[in-house]
Amino acid sequence: MALCYEQGCSLTARAGAGYVFEGWYSDSGYTQRLSTSATYAFRPQKARTELYARFKAEAIPLDEDGTANCYIARKLNTTYSFDATVQGNGKTTTNIRPQRLNGTSAILIWETGTERNAIISDVSFADGRITFTTGSKRGNAGIGLLDSRGECIWSWHIWSVDYDIESSGQTYASGAVFMDRNLGAETTDYTQPASRGLYYEWGRKDPMIYSSLLREAIWNEPCRGDITYAPGFEYELCDPKEYSVPYDVMTIEWSIQHPTWYMYDASFEDWESWESVPDWLYDSNSNLWGNRTTGTEIIMITDKTIYDPCPPGWRVPDLEDFKDISVASASMPYYVTIYYNGSQTAKYPLGGFLYSSRYDNNGENAYVYTASPYTWNGSKLNHFGVDCSSINISGEYQSIYATSYFRYGAVPVRCVRE
Repeated sequence: MALCYEQGCSLTARAGAGYVFEGWYSDSGYTQRLSTSATYAFRPQKARTELYARFKAEAIPLDEDGTANCYIARKLNTTYSFDATVQGNGKTTTNIRPQRLNGTSAILIWETGTERNAIISDVSFADGRITFTTGSKRGNAGIGLLDSRGECIWSWHIWSVDYDIESSGQTYASGAVFMDRNLGAETTDYTQPASRGLYYEWGRKDPMIYSSLLREAIWNEPCRGDITYAPGFEYELCDPKEYSVPYDVMTIEWSIQHPTWYMYDASFEDWESWESVPDWLYDSNSNLWGNRTTGTEIIMITDKTIYDPCPPGWRVPDLEDFKDISVASASMPYYVTIYYNGSQTAKYPLGGFLYSSRYDNNGENAYVYTASPYTWNGSKLNHFGVDCSSINISGEYQSIYATSYFRYGAVPVRCVRE
């Protein structure tokens, strides 16, 4: 309470530790802001006037070490922020040039679990930054930046997990430093489906949820993990054949606007007027995750791109980063243990791969994507422009393959340090 004479008085708001002053308001609902200055010249218009000072938790910046499409938020019930004007890491790479984002609002698009705002809440956008507050539960979430029409122009994955990626890195025989778990894994208890991590179509930055099962589903058996979507951003299947112009929905722009959709390839019969494209992207791009190969000559160099799904300082690995790994043992249907450097071991969950709404080879094989757009046939590398390489670790046969795979299949990612 403040007592003021007719000429008014000067009020000063002082924020406590961990908070910042947000503004002076004339109503308790904080809809009518009078000033953003901590010191306010208050001149009451009647004998009793109510004035409200609003404070908010000071946001911890997640982008101090660079921007990315994924951020790890380690603390619960804590406010964070990041730059929402930059696409991914903002770097120009082979055949990819970023553009500045000009959004007008931000929303929580999805989060794991069945309870809304349990992982993320209070999403807002101001002055080019997105701010959000973590909840009382761990998990994964997606935040979208919208334009004035309500279209999603970019989105980010928030990985809410108490995980120190720097101290737990594993140096493989190739010299590459890997995470000790898949991107988006919510636990390292490999008897739990959440240990599988999230699934990515090759070259896309936006993830799909893991299976709720530890085995392949029986036909039409519900198998997708628990996830809550914002209205208008529910999980859907995009089959180009269902559109009048199939190639209109086979673009990078369309994928960004629909971050929760699984995108099929275009598969047509010989008698149909459209040409088949074995990719989710009509104009296939071998450089989406940063490998520099553009023609028939293989280039074994990768730069992190604006479409890379890994946190700051990490990227999708190359095929060569997995050199000299071998299987130590298998614990089906949960995980395989590999030797990654001499006698040192790491676990890979047997999560199979996602095609449409089916998780094939779940409980049998561990798959992880590489950024390499070329394949290994046992004697040489080949680049055909429409496939890619994933690492396939068989639990049953306890063997490892560099598998040629179609880019519309969704597979987990295990990030490597840049």
